[in-house]
Amino acid sequence: MHRASARLAGWRCQEDIPTAAVFAPDGTLYTAGKDRRVVRWDARTGKERGSAKLPEGEALALALPPGGERLLACGSEGKAWLIDPSLEGEPVALAGHAG
Repeated sequence: MHRASARLAGWRCQEDIPTAAVFAPDGTLYTAGKDRRVVRWDARTGKERGSAKLPEGEALALALPPGGERLLACGSEGKAWLIDPSLEGEPVALAGHAG
């Protein structure tokens, strides 16, 4: 499989092609890719500010509800994960969500 280097606004984004992206109201950018990582970026500088790895599958979609208390990642294995926006701690699978 060919690994592509993806760029967003001129800077390296993921180890592979990003599959999802969402902006927070403060301008923070979150991306996800086939590498199973959810990455937090400073959108002004393009610098990575942290990452979390999903326990299984890749993230196909990201959502940040109003208030931004939790980031939602929907995965390729039919699971949904709640992630602290600081990306500290482990992603938590939504209870009762079997895909």
